Amino acid sequence: MHDLLYFPFARDQARPLDPPPAYADLRREAPIAKVRIWNGTEPWLVMTHGHCRTVLTDPRFSVRNQHPNFPEKSAAYGSTMGQDLNIRTLDLPVHKVHQQMMFEDFSRKRVEELRPKVQGVVDGCIDSMLAAGGPVDLVAELAMPVPTLVICELLGVPYEYRDEFTKHALVCTSGRFSASEALTAGKALSDFFDELITMRLAEPSDDLISRLANEQIPTGGLTREQVVGYGRLMLIAGHETSASQIALSVLTLLGVPDQLTELRERGDAAAISNAVEELLRYLSISHSGQRRIALADVQLGDQLIREGDGLIVSVPSANRDETVFPDPDVVDLRRKNARSNLAFGYGIHQCIGQLIARLELRVVFEVLFRRISTLRLAADFSDLVFHHEDDANFGVDQLPVEW
Repeated sequence: MHDLLYFPFARDQARPLDPPPAYADLRREAPIAKVRIWNGTEPWLVMTHGHCRTVLTDPRFSVRNQHPNFPEKSAAYGSTMGQDLNIRTLDLPVHKVHQQMMFEDFSRKRVEELRPKVQGVVDGCIDSMLAAGGPVDLVAELAMPVPTLVICELLGVPYEYRDEFTKHALVCTSGRFSASEALTAGKALSDFFDELITMRLAEPSDDLISRLANEQIPTGGLTREQVVGYGRLMLIAGHETSASQIALSVLTLLGVPDQLTELRERGDAAAISNAVEELLRYLSISHSGQRRIALADVQLGDQLIREGDGLIVSVPSANRDETVFPDPDVVDLRRKNARSNLAFGYGIHQCIGQLIARLELRVVFEVLFRRISTLRLAADFSDLVFHHEDDANFGVDQLPVEW
């Protein structure tokens, strides 16, 4: 039992945009394998596309992170985000009740209403880039501001607090920090949202925190603490993940100039949407996996999963499954089944903000490469610094570009 692989796996530094090479070997030899994680426990790592979809849809695999064997991502995550009872940690039927409370703000209609806001934010960021002249850091000038401004708009969070909550969000979700450090950061975020709730109860506005506070707290649908937790969850999930996806998508596209030229020349909505899906598949930035606990004995392929066993669903591995995606390590913006990716999960626990994230990516692709057709990397690829394996999401610290 001492030869178990430690998870998360290390990436190949020569190919940092690819998932760790251990996945490809394990998919062939042991597609459901035990690994050892930060706290010494040994959950199952699920790696094929089919098995991952099964685990994410079978109600016998629960998101109940209160279970003592639940394979939490890190001490930091478990002490903060892991303590909240919300759609991330609730099974049916309660999950559906909570999901319906937020449906209006994440519906297709509401997201389309946000398009002018997203378009304006992207144009404004590019205006600033052009005015400054290159080189600029695309992360700081475009990738981070776009989703941060949008999620602040949706939640009703003042944008001027962005540096503070971005710092606290990283501490809450990264395995690089201790539980005590995460608790301090988590409390700062909770105190912030508690004050915001007080403001929105006194003066409601057209945002998610106002609706949850004014519609759910008085009726007992949610406690004040739960609304605080939802604010914290949505803020963290809604800016850092999308920022990483935008930056890494641009970096990837710059590495396939022929396909980028074709995409820019075609410029139609269908081509851009498919490119978004392919990059979601290829990059799979949520590299820490989705976590589950088995509520019963379940036969998963050739492996018997026992009641009480923890599981980690590897989205990066599923999205590179060669039995589903031919030549999975190749970027193909015309890939016919790119939308079969599991980047936002699968089943009832799919990311509630996925429509917003897709919209942000589409608008960035539509505008950025049209307005700056000569965009190029302003540094050696080998000099780029990528996020640590213990962070919840894969990303790049800075992305210098010029034109």
